[in-house]
Amino acid sequence: MATGEENWEDALTRNIVTPMHLLHPTNLIIQLDKCLITDDPRLPKLKVTGTLPNVAVNITGNFSVKHIYV
Repeated sequence: MATGEENWEDALTRNIVTPMHLLHPTNLIIQLDKCLITDDPRLPKLKVTGTLPNVAVNITGNFSVKHIYV
């Protein structure tokens, strides 16, 4: 969370984690599988699998816990 004095635009364009980041940059892995047997209606034509390896949250003293609802 940025205050009025902090340069949030500069922190947004750099590729580093600063105390202003609520969520740290993370990866999303998506795998797409296509079925080779197309004439069987019991088999799915496509299968999409996704993985989110980790979610890192940065909470500073200025950010209240009451703002977090999952």
